Amino acid sequence: MVTKEFLVEKLKEENTYTLSGSGNVQILEDNILFMRRYNLLGGGIKNALDGHYCFVVNIDTFKYVAWKDSDYGSLTWTMPIDNKIFVKVCKANKEKIEQIIAAHILSSYYYDDKKSLIENGYTHHLLCDWRKYPDDLGKLDKMQKLAVDKLKNK
Repeated sequence: MVTKEFLVEKLKEENTYTLSGSGNVQILEDNILFMRRYNLLGGGIKNALDGHYCFVVNIDTFKYVAWKDSDYGSLTWTMPIDNKIFVKVCKANKEKIEQIIAAHILSSYYYDDKKSLIENGYTHHLLCDWRKYPDDLGKLDKMQKLAVDKLKNK
């Protein structure tokens, strides 16, 4: 698993773990996590992210994939994207995306014992493991399945 030092280096500053926003982190496989980041704004940067994005990361290698989940509609609604595809991460976005992913990993924790995923990490994002449930809750969607296949053992 990646170390706290590696993640803090990605953040540029340790106390910026809140860059990850809010929301839970889902365990897709033992070493693969899913996270969604809402309200990423372009901010005038060429090729910037705008909308809601999903990220799946292999926490052993820090290899990840991303896709746009929806466009903005307004502050209270979004416009779904019918044909979701993985987005190529350009250099202008790479640092920001890696900060968001590092912040999620660094601040994920288990509900039962409040133990951080990363030793001496933070408790900001609840880790959800729905794999044990037989109903739809534990099933991966199409993009999550593709992401796991792409990242497994890499």
